[in-house]
Amino acid sequence: MRWYEASSPEDLKTLGKLKTVKSMINKDIREIIGKQKIDSFIKMGSNSWKGVFDKIQYLKKIGLVVAENNGQSIGCNDKKYFLNESTKYIYYLLELEGETRMRKLNINRTHYRNKEAAKRWYYDIVRKIHPDTNRDARAVEAMAELTSIYNKMIGNG
Repeated sequence: MRWYEASSPEDLKTLGKLKTVKSMINKDIREIIGKQKIDSFIKMGSNSWKGVFDKIQYLKKIGLVVAENNGQSIGCNDKKYFLNESTKYIYYLLELEGETRMRKLNINRTHYRNKEAAKRWYYDIVRKIHPDTNRDARAVEAMAELTSIYNKMIGNG
C-alpha cells in the first residue's frame, strides 16, 4: 500500500514511522509539482497521524493526487496524478513557471516562429480548460494565463 491509498490514519501507521511517511509524501509531491522546495506550496508539518491523513484527503480533494481506479500504485506518469487533462493543464498554467512550465505545456521555439503552430497549440489547450466547458473554479485564471502566453508567442504581448 502507498500513502495515497490509506483509508485511515491507522493505515498510514502500517507504512512506517510518522517522519518516514511524511518524507514519502514530500518526495512524491516534489515529483508531481516539479519543484524541489515545496514549503511554499504545501507543508507536511503535522505531528500526528490524523493530521497527515487529513492533509492527504485535502490533496485528493483538490485533485493533486488521485489513485488509479484499478488500485495500482501511482508512478511518475502525469496521467496518474491528475483527475483529467483539464486539471493537469490548469495546474501547469497556474502553479509552474519558467522552463518547467514550458516543458510540461510542450512549448518550443517553433511556437514563437510559426503562428499556425502557436494557434494549434493554443486551441488544443483551450478545448481542455475553457471556463465554458470546465467547472474548475481556476479555469478563468488559467485561461487568462494561457492567453498571455499565446499573445507573447505571436508577438502581441
